Order: sequence, then structure tokens, then C-alpha cells
Amino acid sequence: MRTNAGRLAARTGLTSLLLLSAVWTHSAPAADDKGSAPKAEVAKTGKKLSGRLPAHYGKVVDERQRQEIYKIQEEFRPKISKARETLDALVEEQKAKISAVLTPEQQKRVAEASGKSTKKEKEPGPPTKKPPASNAASPASGNAASGK
Repeated sequence: MRTNAGRLAARTGLTSLLLLSAVWTHSAPAADDKGSAPKAEVAKTGKKLSGRLPAHYGKVVDERQRQEIYKIQEEFRPKISKARETLDALVEEQKAKISAVLTPEQQKRVAEASGKSTKKEKEPGPPTKKPPASNAASPASGNAASGK
């Protein structure tokens, strides 16, 4: 049983995850790897745009719709980029304020603990066994049928 604070934390985390997912899904680099003109300039020249369609759109839309979607994505790309920068700044501000609540000794302990976890991630260890993939996505687990 969750408390109200637990529910609020879960909702806040889920909302953040959804926002980041939406931003990540609909963004792409402004120019290709060869350093050619940005896609916005290509759009102005009348050439076909390219990009990445949202999930499940590829088999549904025609070429005209595809180009319109790419044009919309190009329009929103700078706005999403700016929102990402704002979100990053807010996250850093939040971290600083949370850290300020701690005493210097607590801050030191947190820094040591985070340093240990980073060190542990970088050091190669013995391989871990992963459960077979068939068990993870098995419809018999009950989660697929219940919609959870």
C-alpha cells in the first residue's frame, strides 16, 4: 500500500519520464554525419525532407503525409532543444538545493557513495547471468493479459 507521498513521487517520476520520452522520440540532429546543409535549408530548397516517423506511422502514412510530418518535426526541433536545456538547468538547480539541505559531513558521504557506484560501474566484474528472454516477455506471466 502506497502513501500519498509515494503516489505523488510515482506520478512525478512518470510525468518526467513521459516528457523526456516525448522529447527524445521527436528529436534528431540538424545535419547529417557528412556535414551537409541542415534539414531546414533542404526544406527551403524544395527537396524531400527525411527524418524519423513516430512509432507505428511508417505503414500508415503516404508520402505527402510523411513529408508534412518531417516538416512539423523540423519546426519543433529548436523548441524541443530549448526545453531540454531548460529542463537540464532545472534538474541541476534542484540537485544543488537538495544538496544544500545536507550537512557537510552528509554531503561528503553522499559524494563517496556516488564515487563508489561510479567506480563499481567502470570496473569489469564477473559476468552476470541474465534470465532467458522467453521468461521476460511471456504472456503467461499474467501482466500482458491484465494490461499492467
